[in-house]
Amino acid sequence: MKSLVLGLILIGSSFIYSDEFVLSLNSSEQYAITEIISAMGEKNVAVLLLDVIRLRRLGDSIEQVPPLQFIGFVLTNPHLKSCLKKISKSSFKWSSFIDGFGGNMEKEYFQGKILPQLQSFTELVGGSLEQLEGYVYHQEWEKFVKCLL
Repeated sequence: MKSLVLGLILIGSSFIYSDEFVLSLNSSEQYAITEIISAMGEKNVAVLLLDVIRLRRLGDSIEQVPPLQFIGFVLTNPHLKSCLKKISKSSFKWSSFIDGFGGNMEKEYFQGKILPQLQSFTELVGGSLEQLEGYVYHQEWEKFVKCLL
């Protein structure tokens, strides 16, 4: 079995290692992800609608972040993981989240980038490798995320 997770936090960047899978985000990417997930998890739909322009700008600023890195950052942060669980209970918020995440996962899947990273990603965030592989092969992104919550 591969080694356990080793975490290292540097000022301005976050590096979390699980053998080959390295989650590295700069401070602006960390900020944007934290703001988006926190807002979606903590605010009601009416307040989110008032904040939609800011949240879209933040989303645009992290467009280059690969989806496994994005979800890995969320799932390794207890507060963000809790917010994601809250998001999953609102069909309006969840469908928006899954649309964005799923689209990015699909692009990376067809580029052959998801499956080679999946084992070490699973070691970082937990979950069943076999179950996640099945969701990836069938492009069931909602089930992919929900099984990690």
